[in-house]
Amino acid sequence: VAHVPSLRFALSFVSEGGSQVHLHDSSNASWSRDVAHWQEEVVLKELAHPKSKLQFQLVSGETVVATGHVDFVLVALGLHRGSKQIELQPVGKVAGPLLLSANFQVLHLADEKAHGQVFVTVKIARAVKLPSADWMGTSDPYCTMELVRPDNGGKLASEFSASTKVTNNSNDPVWDEQFTMSFVSHPSHRLVFRLFDSDAMKSDDPLGEVTVNVQDVLARMYGGLSELTAFDVEQAPDGPALDVGAQLFLGFSVGE
Repeated sequence: VAHVPSLRFALSFVSEGGSQVHLHDSSNASWSRDVAHWQEEVVLKELAHPKSKLQFQLVSGETVVATGHVDFVLVALGLHRGSKQIELQPVGKVAGPLLLSANFQVLHLADEKAHGQVFVTVKIARAVKLPSADWMGTSDPYCTMELVRPDNGGKLASEFSASTKVTNNSNDPVWDEQFTMSFVSHPSHRLVFRLFDSDAMKSDDPLGEVTVNVQDVLARMYGGLSELTAFDVEQAPDGPALDVGAQLFLGFSVGE
């Protein structure tokens, strides 16, 4: 950006409806050629709605010269951890777009009060090429879902579980079922999907499983239910060998 006198940045929460909560005004920038520098740390203690934006504005005097934002939920979940460049759109005669470099950290991860409650909807849509567990050459598959994270002893603690209905006599079952859960986000959260063959005469046979890192998918699936994504099914412990191409199709969304 060309040298702008008395350039500072302002930081605000902006709700989905457009209302703002002002958070911080910086000091004036120092300059190195055409690069403005600030060395300021802003600690966000306020909790915001998952669909809020964290808005950055460049201000000269009382005039806003550029503005941009990031999704607050991605910051709170640690998905923007580290340095990130935020594209700012110019307002008025300033040439652009401009890039603002910010460094995000999520502090006190062990203190769950520091994290906002998030709502995640998972759609278990269908699976393809599951192994046959019945003598007729098919299976009666269903899929369970479990939200887990390691406890203080390293063991996986379950925080939510759900199961689809059984689809009879199919290696390519279709469920199209959705489940919504709320939880306090943590970087170690995983979603574990386990596929079974339902059997009335004996214990259900494992057909395969899929493990999803919650934070890996939230970044690209924020905002309405995502398009379905195919995940490769892994062989379950004590489960049968899998055909090439065995997949589970899932959709995700974050919000209310």
